[in-house]
Amino acid sequence: MRAAIAQTGMEVRRVIRNRRYLLFTVLLPVTFELFFVALFDDNEMPGVGRARSYLLVGTTAYGVMAATLITFAGRIAMERERGWFSLLRTTPVTVSVVMGAKLMASLVASTLVVVVMLLLGMVLNGADFLPGPSWVALGVALVLGAVPFTALALFVGYVFDADSAWSASLWLYFALAMIGGLFTPVEMMPGPLQAIGFLTPAYHYAKVGWTIVAGGAEIAPHVAWLVAYLLAFGVLAVVAYRRHEAREYS
Repeated sequence: MRAAIAQTGMEVRRVIRNRRYLLFTVLLPVTFELFFVALFDDNEMPGVGRARSYLLVGTTAYGVMAATLITFAGRIAMERERGWFSLLRTTPVTVSVVMGAKLMASLVASTLVVVVMLLLGMVLNGADFLPGPSWVALGVALVLGAVPFTALALFVGYVFDADSAWSASLWLYFALAMIGGLFTPVEMMPGPLQAIGFLTPAYHYAKVGWTIVAGGAEIAPHVAWLVAYLLAFGVLAVVAYRRHEAREYS
């Protein structure tokens, strides 16, 4: 337990002390939110309702995915190549403890993005834009919904080398965000893209937020999709880890 607490504290401090990382992690979704709000104002968007509601969730989800998928995939691959995980094998700290600590650090980064974006939403739209409980529910959903993307980052970090992991995670990030409808509603896409978009984790992640903002209660199917993705990405990450261990230490 002490090892887990110490490792988690170290990973969280690494995130908090990296001011440039925090700055640009937050600046990315803030820039997109300001740009798209200026572009669309609060017009109606087909299939999703008010533009500002849609964009607040979409840009926040976009920022959280950057904070989890891109950053942690590259970091894990880099630490693996530098022998950090090999060094940990000589200590009482297990790999599961390390990965759990990275998960907690990703939740800290996600929380920062969500808090800043919701505060920005209040500034741009007014605190009465949503009822108080809806603001809280939206924040919790957007933070916890980031966990599947952290699991995906673990998988990417163990499959690719450091240089390739950044590129692969960046490609996945943009592909999931675009096809998942974070900026262009999936309902406005051509039929084949719609069929793909409705299956992506990014869509179901954002859909939970859009449903909360709209005052709906039908989030259970989308939560189930996210849990399924978490399990799938988790299994892939474990398989990738074991293959890496077999190559390195067999």
